[in-house]
Amino acid sequence: MELDIPEDIFEVLDDDAIELEFIFFGIPKQIYQRSDFFSSLDDIAFKRRFRLSKESVLFVLTYIETDLEYLNDL
Repeated sequence: MELDIPEDIFEVLDDDAIELEFIFFGIPKQIYQRSDFFSSLDDIAFKRRFRLSKESVLFVLTYIETDLEYLNDL
C-alpha cells in the first residue's frame, strides 16, 4: 500500500499549525497605539474632527480626567 503524499505537504502542515494555534491559544490580542491628536493635528483639523478647540478640550479635561485613567499603559 503506497501513501499518496501531496507535493505541497509542508504548506498543508503550516496551515494546520496556524489553525491548531487558534484552537489552543485563541485569537491573539491586538494592542493598538493610541493616537496623540493634540500633537498630530493642527488647530483647524482638530476642531473639524472633534468640534471643539484644543483649549476647550483642556478645560473640560480638568473636570473629567480622574474618570479617564487607565490601569495600564496598553
